[in-house]
Amino acid sequence: MSLSCQQCNYKLGIRGYKSQCCDCELWFHKSCITISATHFERFKKKEDSWTCSDCFTDDNNERPDDKMLSNKPRVKPSDPCTLQDVMTELNCNDDKYDLLLSKFVVLVKENRSLKTELNEVKQEVTILKNSNFGYDDVISEINDRSLRARNVILLDVTESELSNLNERIAHDTNEITKLLAPAGVSPDDVMKVVRIGEKGNKSRPTKVAYYLVLMWPSKYAESTNEGYSSST
Repeated sequence: MSLSCQQCNYKLGIRGYKSQCCDCELWFHKSCITISATHFERFKKKEDSWTCSDCFTDDNNERPDDKMLSNKPRVKPSDPCTLQDVMTELNCNDDKYDLLLSKFVVLVKENRSLKTELNEVKQEVTILKNSNFGYDDVISEINDRSLRARNVILLDVTESELSNLNERIAHDTNEITKLLAPAGVSPDDVMKVVRIGEKGNKSRPTKVAYYLVLMWPSKYAESTNEGYSSST
């Protein structure tokens, strides 16, 4: 014959969690009685006996019938929690919530700051990618400056009237060599001689390119030729 819980009247399972009152010997579901998990474990090990609330008397622990009391420790049904207990627990949970909320706010601020920094870095990367500036441009500019540093422009150097280009170049080279000979400039130092502009009644400026960067032509030419200028 199957047993039923005296509290809810539902049948008790064969292996379900249930307790038997040591006085009235009636059975109850564990979930239907107020007993702690520790006491229930002791009850299962037969270390404690349990008394239902109907059989337990707070005054003298007497039983309503003449059955013999068990010599095992009797567990009184647990009192239900009070409203004060509930409020205390809620206040404790509120404190925990406030602490978690404050930490969450800090994390949100840090996250926004990191997003801002990330966007700035992305913008800088985009600008660098779209920029025409590059290492090749830097190297090209350095090379151009190195070449321009070897250039010197001379004014009022007598220009040849010869029609042959090579003869005119030889004439200009000879004139420049004679002009700068006192400073130690030889024809071998001159890489290229070019007349600048269209030919007219006056001698055109002469651009002289040297093989090496010479530091002295500036002072020498300025002191000997009012028509000297360095090319940039």
